[in-house]
Amino acid sequence: MYLPSYPDVDKFSAGINALYGMLVARQPSHNRGYTAAGLLIMAFFGGIGGGVARDVLLNDVPSPLKDPEYFFVCLGMGLLGLAIYHFADSIEERFRTRTLAFFNLSRFPGSRCWARIRRSNTASVSSPRSS
Repeated sequence: MYLPSYPDVDKFSAGINALYGMLVARQPSHNRGYTAAGLLIMAFFGGIGGGVARDVLLNDVPSPLKDPEYFFVCLGMGLLGLAIYHFADSIEERFRTRTLAFFNLSRFPGSRCWARIRRSNTASVSSPRSS
């Protein structure tokens, strides 16, 4: 049986899978403290894993072994994933330190009332009407 070959689609899917592998490896629930090199390796194996499995099941030579462009596509998308997380972390830090620090909640008039209510709830103080 003849199956058509679309190498550009294969490279695109390898790149998307590499980006997804990088983003999953950096999530807090999956983060194992990998270095940048370890994350790039995870991206590479995530990128070529599906295509290699497909080619092996079809009894064909895996495309990433025939064409070295897969390595560079996966590497580029892995670097893009690293850049996404680097800039996302710096933007989050900037938001917390600059924006939230500017809007200090003690400036609002009702904040002292809520602080008293919170203190009384934690100290188990009953109100005068409840006795």
